[in-house]
Amino acid sequence: MDTSIERIRAKIAELEAKLSNLRIAQVLGEHGALPVAEIAGQIKAAGRDVGKRSVSHSLQAMKKQGLVKSGNGRWMLSKARNRPVPA
Repeated sequence: MDTSIERIRAKIAELEAKLSNLRIAQVLGEHGALPVAEIAGQIKAAGRDVGKRSVSHSLQAMKKQGLVKSGNGRWMLSKARNRPVPA
């Protein structure tokens, strides 16, 4: 049975995933194509504790959604999304 606390936790996890995607999109929008380590480094420099594994997982999910693509070890926004990300 789904309790209110479980629904709240699920919603928090969903929102955290969206925030992670937005941070990655912002970094790629500002810096262009980057490898995972540099994306994680930029996010850390902005004051968020994040690891390469978390960034990689988020990038794979974003790739399935068509938001990003990769090539030569670098990740970039897909052309349809290649516009500045609002702050």
